[in-house]
Amino acid sequence: MVLSTDGWVVVVSGAARGQGLSHAKAYAADGAHVVLLDVPSGLATVPYPVSDQDDLAAAHEEVDAAGTGTVLSYAADVRDADRVAEVLADVADRLGGVDVAVANAGIFSFAPSTWELPPETWKECSDTILYGSWTLARAAIPHMLGRAGANLVFVGSVSAHKGIAATGHYVAAKHGVVGLMKTLAVELAPEGIRSNMISPTAARTVMATSPAMAECVRYQEDRGSNMSNLLAVDLIEPRDVTDAVLWISSDHARYVTGEVIKVDAGFTVR
Repeated sequence: MVLSTDGWVVVVSGAARGQGLSHAKAYAADGAHVVLLDVPSGLATVPYPVSDQDDLAAAHEEVDAAGTGTVLSYAADVRDADRVAEVLADVADRLGGVDVAVANAGIFSFAPSTWELPPETWKECSDTILYGSWTLARAAIPHMLGRAGANLVFVGSVSAHKGIAATGHYVAAKHGVVGLMKTLAVELAPEGIRSNMISPTAARTVMATSPAMAECVRYQEDRGSNMSNLLAVDLIEPRDVTDAVLWISSDHARYVTGEVIKVDAGFTVR
């Protein structure tokens, strides 16, 4: 199946590495102009190394090498609505508009119980995942109006669809993104703009392979939770998620909106 995004303008948040970088490179290889957004560090409650300016610069080079379209990169914290709007306005001015916005930025942390989470940990996680998804959509939509096939893609998680101990803030934020995605699908349908979500199980990224994630999984399993996938795979690859992101944003899914596609190896079936 050919998924031609040739000439499209695609914005990806959290694009400096991991899933976001995988999405960005695939869009570039498919002919799109790709815009990378990421924040250079500055996240105090995350228990693993976050991306920095060097990662963003390296990602820019990788994406540029993957295709022939224009590549733009911006240091932009999705928790800063004004900055995100400024960036998207610059993108639209330079490239003519926005066809796809992929709200991929996210962070992870955990605590033994939801009521023991420090407020700053809750806020930083929720603001990055839920508020950050809204700031990107808010900034992108005005530049999507009138562009045939324009759409939003939100990257969710298995945590968007079930309760998972020790991660109440993360679970709540991801559940919130489902509601945001569905509401935007309703509001944007008259404009011909689609809104969907891809929800993966753990993919092979710095976050998922960190000692903090391993500790969190051990904590959950020690208390009787089954944290394994239904299919015999511990971690899926970022490209597994990317394939779904590209499909849902392409014209092959032109009548799909308000939906969630789970690339979760059966995790949420349990």
